Amino acid sequence: MNSEDHTRVESSQPVAREWAEAAAAHNLPEPVSRGTHATTSPPAEQNAASRTSWWRTGLRFARDASIGLLLIAAIPLAYVAAYGDRIWFDPADVRERFAQIEQLRPLVLPKDGRLSPADAGYAFHALQPAQRNEEFPLREVPAAGDMRWEKLEPTSHLFAGYRAPGSGGLPSRANIVSAAALGFSAEEMEFLRVIAGSPVWDAVDKIVGATEVDLIGGRFVLPFRVDARAFMMPVHKLRGTVAIANAGVSRAAYYVALGDTKRAEAALKSIVSYGFVLIDNGTTATDGLIGLAVANIGRGGLHQLYTLSGDTEGKLLTIIPPAVRASARGPRPMRLPLGAARERMLNEVTDPRTPRTLRYEALSNLALGTCGSVKGVLFGHPSDTEAIFREARASLARFPSEDAVLDLYYNGPQQAITESARSIGGYVVLGAAAVTATLTNNPRVMTCTRLLSAIR
Repeated sequence: MNSEDHTRVESSQPVAREWAEAAAAHNLPEPVSRGTHATTSPPAEQNAASRTSWWRTGLRFARDASIGLLLIAAIPLAYVAAYGDRIWFDPADVRERFAQIEQLRPLVLPKDGRLSPADAGYAFHALQPAQRNEEFPLREVPAAGDMRWEKLEPTSHLFAGYRAPGSGGLPSRANIVSAAALGFSAEEMEFLRVIAGSPVWDAVDKIVGATEVDLIGGRFVLPFRVDARAFMMPVHKLRGTVAIANAGVSRAAYYVALGDTKRAEAALKSIVSYGFVLIDNGTTATDGLIGLAVANIGRGGLHQLYTLSGDTEGKLLTIIPPAVRASARGPRPMRLPLGAARERMLNEVTDPRTPRTLRYEALSNLALGTCGSVKGVLFGHPSDTEAIFREARASLARFPSEDAVLDLYYNGPQQAITESARSIGGYVVLGAAAVTATLTNNPRVMTCTRLLSAIR
């Protein structure tokens, strides 16, 4: 370097220092030296940085979405954890009433096998009031015979003192057999004769003589529709079945008035037997309870008859226990803890001494019991429920129709329930359940939440 160049460099250093100080004070970028060029990132490095940025954004989105889904899912699952045990009831009073009705078993008429299980099922269905149900189409069967007493229009003085409110003109079943010993007027006898001569009784007598009755196959079109839900299966109607039982007591009173007590006894035993058709062949607790009501109507008529005839043994056999006199609804069932309830249901299904209707009801409750715990909602039926359904198919179901009922019960938690929310909180819970069920493809979340909200 010559002296001139050295002098130029030294003279420029104070200027550079002044510029650097000014730049630092005003946050200005440092000047690029004349002897150098500005550096830029290579394109490959820019692409890598861009990919890293998108990856981090995607991870943050996935994390936030997962947290949001977990928060939403926590709402219905917390609801199940809080109220799941309310799905179970302990119907101890119902079991007691079934145990008491068993004392009437000796009064059931002998089986003659005139009707096959299928034909007996058709005949029983033909005696039921007309119903329609889109999810469960009912079989079209010919009428088993009109109930002629429904066309009678009794005058106000007919059976004075022996009429019950809401009896449809029929005499009161509570005392009409006893009253027959005192005799009836000619008009009253004609009224009773029409009842006793109804073709319905031939169908009833054949039904009660069947060894087994396929109530499901005789009533519904099979196979069930794919959208059929156990919760929507129509049950037998108490009104129509009890109407036959009440008329049966009047039929017996007619025979007593004629002095034919043997025929009167057979007519009343036929009513008791008709009740046991439902108790022994039904697939719901409702079937069994209707059967209880019908059998007890026959019991009351027989008690009057045995009192008249002085049959002490028969009179003692047909005494109505206090529990039977209770209202049809009975006391409110006591709720049980989930574990104790499940154990009781499992035992009932396998106990041959338990009425079939209660065994089927226990299976339905076990299936819905999946909704009683968070684990059940997330993962489905526990292993003991799976095992008990396999056993029930082998030992309880007798016909393809009853197998189909077990399928409905088993799949119940997988099928949607339409139940409206009853509060703002209910809308939040059911809304969260709907989102969770859709995103996880687990319909149990929605079904179980709706079910618990309905019975809470």
